[in-house]
Parts: sequence; C-alpha cells; structure tokens
Amino acid sequence: MFELEFKSKSVMDMLAQAEHAMVDASPLMASISNEFATQTEDNFAAEGRPKWMGLKPSTIAMRTKRGTWPGRMLQISAGGLVASISASSDATSATVGSNKKYAAMQQLGGTTSPRSMIPNKVIEPRPYLPMDTQGNLQPEAEQAVLGLANDYLSRIIGN
Repeated sequence: MFELEFKSKSVMDMLAQAEHAMVDASPLMASISNEFATQTEDNFAAEGRPKWMGLKPSTIAMRTKRGTWPGRMLQISAGGLVASISASSDATSATVGSNKKYAAMQQLGGTTSPRSMIPNKVIEPRPYLPMDTQGNLQPEAEQAVLGLANDYLSRIIGN
C-alpha cells in the first residue's frame, strides 16, 4: 500500500493532548481516517485542490482513441484509482491510501517504466490524497482534522 505520513505541528499538538486525555483514541482515529477519505473524494471531484495540471495533448489523443475523453482526470474506469481508495484506523493512527500500483505515480509524479503502457513518459504529479509529499495536510483537511480532534477532546474532558 502507498502511504504518506502527514506532518502538521498544530494537528500533532492537538492529537498529543487527546492522547493524554483518553485511554483509547480509536473513535477519534476512525473519524480522522473517514475525513481523509472524504477529503480525497473531494480532491477527485474538483480534479485537485489546488487544480491539477491539465492532460498532455498526447494523453488526450490516446484517451480520445480509447473513448475515455472527454472525461475526468484519474477517473477513467469504475474499478480505477478512485474506487481503490481505502481508509483505516486503529487506536493510534488514521490512514488513507490505495493498493493500485500506479497510485504513488499519480500522487508524486515520476517517469514510467520502460515496460509500462506508456513507456518512459514523465507523469506530472496530481496529488489526490489530502497531503503533500512532505506530509503537510492541505488546508481543508487540516482544519477538518483539528475540528474533529477539538470536538472529541471537548467531549472527553467535558468542556
């Protein structure tokens, strides 16, 4: 599974407070992983937040020939990347990711393998997960997670 670890001082500080205030953070982590999945779906729906770079003319030509253009970026088939997104959590972590082999290439960009469907091509990153390569949450995700953690802490400590 492809994963990125997020790094946000404000979120980590809030989660540390939550950790000290409770025995089991599973409900909070479940809420966060679900929020990550929602934020990911929103990124696909908006074709990036911020907007993804457009498709190259060669990609548009290939997709037109296959009958998948016009269409949505990264959303060609019902069993594709969007459908592969899964969220999970436990008492100390919340994750979102994909088991597709090409998931990391779409998130991070890179050059395709010589044996791929489009050999030796540079793929521009189209970050669909709600964080960048350094683990920084996108603003919408950070605010949502802070809100979840704050609400959860308020319920636990009775404020």
